[in-house]
Amino acid sequence: MVKPIGKQFATINAIAGATILGDGQVCLILDGQNIARQVQASTRGGAEHLQHDKQRHRDQRRLIMIVDDSVTVRKVTSRLLERQGFDVITAKDGVDAIEQLENVKPDLMLLDIEMPRRF
Repeated sequence: MVKPIGKQFATINAIAGATILGDGQVCLILDGQNIARQVQASTRGGAEHLQHDKQRHRDQRRLIMIVDDSVTVRKVTSRLLERQGFDVITAKDGVDAIEQLENVKPDLMLLDIEMPRRF
């Protein structure tokens, strides 16, 4: 269930709302479409800056960790990201992810909200 975020965060366009996790912690939910629009709008004005960033990203691959208890979701998401030029590692649950984080530091983590063994 997504809850409204209130006046404190209303001006931050990247946040869509919040939810309460099973353990009682509050978790912010990002607005992916709005973030994409902001990135797209900012890159239109800075094409030269964009070319520089593209070259830097070509030289340095980004590592993404996918944490999901569904084998299908891990495989499909991994293949999609690998086709886009990312390095991908996967974890079957939060405990597995924590163990892997001792050895690797991903640039981004994609997490399933509900898993049998969380962090």
